[in-house]
Amino acid sequence: MNYGQFPPPFNGPAMVQTHIPPQMPAPQVYQNQQIQTTTVYNQPVPQMIQTSGMAPMVYTQQPTAPAFDQEIVIAPRLTELPGQIKCPYCKKQIVTEMNFINGTLVWAICGSLGILLIWPFCLIPLCVNSCKDIEHYCPSCKSLIHVYKRM
Repeated sequence: MNYGQFPPPFNGPAMVQTHIPPQMPAPQVYQNQQIQTTTVYNQPVPQMIQTSGMAPMVYTQQPTAPAFDQEIVIAPRLTELPGQIKCPYCKKQIVTEMNFINGTLVWAICGSLGILLIWPFCLIPLCVNSCKDIEHYCPSCKSLIHVYKRM
């Protein structure tokens, strides 16, 4: 029997759903009321852990105070173009200098062209900057900031 794109008919008993989840009540909207918030620090937070067949065990966890003396820096992604970044070494706002180096992609292309016996062209990736990895340097302190690898 070929039914095409439609499934075969079901001849069994009809299925009845026995558990219907309760409906969530609609949210209540309160107007012209002030909301009071309280921030509590350094108080233990009790946590109940229930194990089967045993009495519940209560653990307290001490919260850690937030550290405000640390500086969190989210660096922009340095890719094929020079990027504006704060140097992590000299702490100056700079635009990175780039240096192209032969990486994995260059040697993979050279090897695959050599294996395919296209040996006169296997040296071309060594001259093309779009195949090479890029090192980003700080122009002020000349330290290496990031290496962008193509492969």
